[in-house]
Amino acid sequence: VREEYIEKIESAESQQKAQELQMEANDEMVSVIEDVGIDIPTYNAIATAYSSEPKVRNRVDALM
Repeated sequence: VREEYIEKIESAESQQKAQELQMEANDEMVSVIEDVGIDIPTYNAIATAYSSEPKVRNRVDALM
């Protein structure tokens, strides 16, 4: 989702269009996260741990 929208946002014709695309991307990311059965606070905790703790990053990478 992020990769798809980065290009769209960067090529947006106006700041307003870029903001609309950012909100659309956010909504789509929330849907994807919830579709896999986790809530947003849990996802955020995992993302934070992934970014800051090498052991967590290695474990998540091994699962992918």
